[in-house]
Amino acid sequence: MAQAVSALSTFHNHSIPELADILGQLDAEVKSLEERMKAAKAELNARGVDRAEGERFNVTKSETVRWSLDTAAAKEALGEAWVTAHSKVSPVTTFRITVRRAALAEAA
Repeated sequence: MAQAVSALSTFHNHSIPELADILGQLDAEVKSLEERMKAAKAELNARGVDRAEGERFNVTKSETVRWSLDTAAAKEALGEAWVTAHSKVSPVTTFRITVRRAALAEAA
């Protein structure tokens, strides 16, 4: 259900369908930029660069190890009650963005 916005935002004057299209366009732009970032990082990595100094930005490479817990194995070994009692729960809001098939057909 849509809720009233108490303060004016950047997008306050757009309809809900317009907001959907704006969000979809921004998502596409971000994905394109992420691909370019990934390619630029890969190039630095391929050249063996750990630190780069440009005119406007410095880039420093760091490597770490990320640990993740196999929750299924933890529940099996310790019990679901123990895992639940020692877990933190945080609310998460997700917006799934998909391209409308009709829009694709119109663009073709």
